[in-house]
Amino acid sequence: KNKDNGIQLFSNAYVTSQEQLITLCNDWNNKTYEQSCELSNLERLLLTYDEEYFKENDIIIIEFETGNGIISKVEKVDAKDNKIIVTIKQKQKNGFFTTEAFRWIMVIEISKENTNGLSELEVNFK
Repeated sequence: KNKDNGIQLFSNAYVTSQEQLITLCNDWNNKTYEQSCELSNLERLLLTYDEEYFKENDIIIIEFETGNGIISKVEKVDAKDNKIIVTIKQKQKNGFFTTEAFRWIMVIEISKENTNGLSELEVNFK
């Protein structure tokens, strides 16, 4: 996606409806909702989030790059000051690894009863 005179591959998202998810996929050139292509594992997962799912749940999509020698996992999801705050803990794997960067996408499912009235997303890495 072209943004601010550059190219941005993705931005984190707090998604509260299937309509918002479809718009997000279209904006970021994700082919999930196009009938004429083979789908990746991520795209097949995104298709499971229908309007029935969004009646009681939301999703958070977090995209980041890291080397293959790093383990990343969600440590906690909190709510504070109208924000959903996701903390991702990263630690070095044991052994020797090459230095390529890999793109990771995390999809976090969250109940609407825990997000009522929250509208912003903050992602912290530690």
